Amino acid sequence: MTRVRKAAPNWSTVLDDLEGDAHASLSLRVHDALFEAILRGRIAPGSHLAEQPIADRLGVSRIAVREAVRELSRGGLAEIVPNRGGFTATFAPDDIEEIFSLRAALERIAVRLVAKDASRTDLARLEDVVDEMSDVESGHDRLAGARIDTTFHRILMEASGHRRALHAWHAMSAQITMAVYNSTTYYQDIDGLASRHQGIVDTIRTGDPEAAEAFILDHILDGGRLLLEAVRRDRLLDRSDEGPTTELEGTT
Repeated sequence: MTRVRKAAPNWSTVLDDLEGDAHASLSLRVHDALFEAILRGRIAPGSHLAEQPIADRLGVSRIAVREAVRELSRGGLAEIVPNRGGFTATFAPDDIEEIFSLRAALERIAVRLVAKDASRTDLARLEDVVDEMSDVESGHDRLAGARIDTTFHRILMEASGHRRALHAWHAMSAQITMAVYNSTTYYQDIDGLASRHQGIVDTIRTGDPEAAEAFILDHILDGGRLLLEAVRRDRLLDRSDEGPTTELEGTT
């Protein structure tokens, strides 16, 4: 993960119209507002998360903002620089490859375990999320789609009973949500969200661990390839504006 300097966001507008849980703690509300703004692209990669302007805009203390930025850092969406504060993370192609390959490794473990011994409760929970996905599709809300996608895969990880894999997955769940959201920007819409995840449930029902593993690997890595190709293409276009180049930095 790299950090680049960006002009300070206009905090008077960047956090407008963002929803939060009115009953959550102040730091959690700040975190959720910043998280959504980062995902929606209102806060650019490499932006300085200046405590006082954010606190003034949201009507909270700097302490609440500081804790929210720390939580973003723990989730891999920000970097705290000593004596300078927090900056939003910038994801290079290598970072995207790591996120998707690690996610695939964790979820292939989980899906094999679930396929071997899925309970009716586990399957029902997954089916319920697929039903919710159908509603999300009709609303064409990509952020809601990314969040419900993360919910489905979190339930899958929980159903596996593999505590350490679940812990590792949770540690990167914010990055997973961002990666899923960003990958959907290269689709015309989010149609097919429910059917793609119904396919995972159907494969689990067969009780065939190998088939379930193969299906989820395709499911995850196809999205990773789409995002990676788009990011590399965008980086090449950016560099073409700066002059000729012979190799894209960070590619393999």
